[in-house]
Amino acid sequence: MRWTNHNGILTPNRRHILGGLAALGMTPSAVVAAQSPSIVDDYGAVGDGVTDDRVAFTDAFNDINAGVINRLRIPTLPGASPTAPTKYRISGPLPIIEAQGFRIDGDSMWETQLIRDYNATAGEGFIDIRGPSIGWTLSNLTIASATGRTGGSAVQVMAGATTGYTGGKSLLENLNLTAYGTNCWDYTLWLNGSLKTDAPTGLRTMTLRNVEVFGAVGYSAIISAIVGLSWHGGGCWPASGTGAQSGAILLTGSTAVPSSSVMVSILGCNGLVLSNCHHGVIDCSNIGAIGGVSVSAANTCSNFYVRGPRSGTTSLNWVASSIM
Repeated sequence: MRWTNHNGILTPNRRHILGGLAALGMTPSAVVAAQSPSIVDDYGAVGDGVTDDRVAFTDAFNDINAGVINRLRIPTLPGASPTAPTKYRISGPLPIIEAQGFRIDGDSMWETQLIRDYNATAGEGFIDIRGPSIGWTLSNLTIASATGRTGGSAVQVMAGATTGYTGGKSLLENLNLTAYGTNCWDYTLWLNGSLKTDAPTGLRTMTLRNVEVFGAVGYSAIISAIVGLSWHGGGCWPASGTGAQSGAILLTGSTAVPSSSVMVSILGCNGLVLSNCHHGVIDCSNIGAIGGVSVSAANTCSNFYVRGPRSGTTSLNWVASSIM
């Protein structure tokens, strides 16, 4: 049997248990429990920024999808720092499909990095969580695009059109969504509940804490058809994108599935565009402008309160909401 040393703790490498489970005197369920959280190194990930770790991450994510594991740790290498982070280069998307109650955790928001190194198709997330899927956590990671790569989004959460709901009791925390190049993402963060038109509609009850979202070709963050969003800490920034909407937030929905019950308190963004959304508060210390307008609300937006800086914040189309 091979053993893996993680911070002084020896654990059996799941891929090298000679003689099967009987060699450990353990049942399959006991082995899974003993390996919780599982470590991506045990799947063969290297994290040197050069080796393609796609196979290792795909195997680990497949185990999450199959319910074999529910916690995955993505460690930093010894000696890692914010200026010398551990980089896992990955040449394909990492989908999570209808998994429940999982956790994917890096060791550090700045020192543990997943690097997207492929060109994505439109509507595809690098980390792509599709529902129904509830009770999950993604935390303590930088998720970045390699320079010269294009398309898709860093993180996408999409409600399924089937029964059940997506997002409830789910958390994005201590994330840095960025790029090493320019205009690498179509949209950096995309939360999309528009497909779920039967009750309970949309994405449900999601929390974002300390999530930094950087530039894209289009909006840096699109939040569509969500009921119950709390985003506290972090911000939305234009760096890494040159488009007029880079660094801006689009909060939207549809007549059938509007967004509602939204509370956002972040350090800054490069503009807000609101439509088909009702009942919410947005507190932003620094709001930039798209075409000279900081905050635009269509007449499909109502009962929203936006607080921005005392000067330099301009509004457009405010009908049934207020800005301060």
